[in-house]
Amino acid sequence: MKKTSLLIFSALCCFSTISSQQTFDFGIKAGINYNSNGELYAQADEFSEVFIEESTGRVGYNLGIWVRKEFSSNMFLQPEIQYTHTKSTYKKFNNEDYILNKIEIPILIGFKIAKIASIFAGPNLQFIIDSSFENIAQSDIETDSFSIASHIGVGVDIGKLGLDIRWEKGLSNTKSSILYNSINIDSKSNQLICSLKYLLN
Repeated sequence: MKKTSLLIFSALCCFSTISSQQTFDFGIKAGINYNSNGELYAQADEFSEVFIEESTGRVGYNLGIWVRKEFSSNMFLQPEIQYTHTKSTYKKFNNEDYILNKIEIPILIGFKIAKIASIFAGPNLQFIIDSSFENIAQSDIETDSFSIASHIGVGVDIGKLGLDIRWEKGLSNTKSSILYNSINIDSKSNQLICSLKYLLN
């Protein structure tokens, strides 16, 4: 948690320094995401059959800030920092929600394809704050603390308002484990994200 807090503070200082320069645009963003994590694996002991279940997607949300630097009339760099809350459900596993809360830093390269429209892509650095399962104590869950994903999407900007629709695909082999009963969950993200942006400067 101390490392995560230091990262957030450092990122905010960096964003503040960048956005104070007149050549940069900056703003806030908020949206919803539809996420589905990977499979759940369960095995009572080494002699029993492995139980595998696919997850069902659920709706979550994200909140963040963004900075954009234009390098030409049609190319830009857009780093972001955001808090993301995702859910997935495993119906055969007591129909319980698997929840991840993350601090994310997408670093996007974009190209304008029209006066108000753009396409973009780039890596997303994910720092997992906590994970939880209904009816299971958080102290009994161990989750990989860092993962990398990719973003690809399209955006529309009209005046100070903008709308982004993007797809995120996890690249790291990350997992969560429930310590006392040999259950492992593939926590690699696979989500569709829709966000509204507002330009502050």
